[in-house]
Amino acid sequence: MAGRLREVMTGKPDAEEDVEARLDSLVTAFWSTVKEFRNSIGRHGGEERLSIHEAGQIVRETLDEIVEIEGLRATRELCRMFLQSKLFSSSAAPYLLKRWGPVASDEFRRLTGLPPGPTKTAVELLIEKIETAPPPKVTGHFHKGGIAIGPLIDSRPGWITLLGRLGDPAAVPFLIELLLKKEERLKHNVATHTWDMRMRAASSLSQIDDPRAIEPLIKVFKSLTPRSSERNSILNILRRFKDDPRVDALSLGL
Repeated sequence: MAGRLREVMTGKPDAEEDVEARLDSLVTAFWSTVKEFRNSIGRHGGEERLSIHEAGQIVRETLDEIVEIEGLRATRELCRMFLQSKLFSSSAAPYLLKRWGPVASDEFRRLTGLPPGPTKTAVELLIEKIETAPPPKVTGHFHKGGIAIGPLIDSRPGWITLLGRLGDPAAVPFLIELLLKKEERLKHNVATHTWDMRMRAASSLSQIDDPRAIEPLIKVFKSLTPRSSERNSILNILRRFKDDPRVDALSLGL
């Protein structure tokens, strides 16, 4: 399967006019790999599957070439790959940052629905997207006590996840602020996805692997009910900083 996906990547451009065709084949290889991996997740038994290792290797090979191709389109494609490939956003992030500039900033705004504006960093634009996202919307019916039983529509957690996958330490102060944020409430006294947002922020902080996150994570951990699932979730995130003595002491003290 991996070999079949690589077939679209074979060959090198012989002349400048072939570069566009080469970019076409690389972009096709990238998105075909993403699609095939997603399809493989649901396969069982003897069915042919694409492993995360194989998919990641093909994705990196395509990105290695795309980032070296000059021109506006290559930059735009890298932006789209970061924003839309989900599991492979982390792979695309360093390549996008390598090509970051006015073109990437403008394309980022277009793809995320942000209005035209000055060139900003990817972190600044993601924060802008989070801060300007529509208010959470409760759908479905309500119990007499005003508790929603329908789903809550909130786009912010997804953008917070992308901040972590971007891997830029510049996002750490904002993520810490989200982590320590208190519960919000909507009409009918319905709590929003604030805890989900805080957990996304915690997870994103662990992906960036910045020691500034440790003390705020410990603070949240100590504020939660002992043996609760939320407390265990924060502890599991803290354990990703296992080499820090503060985390080791916390684990030993349980």
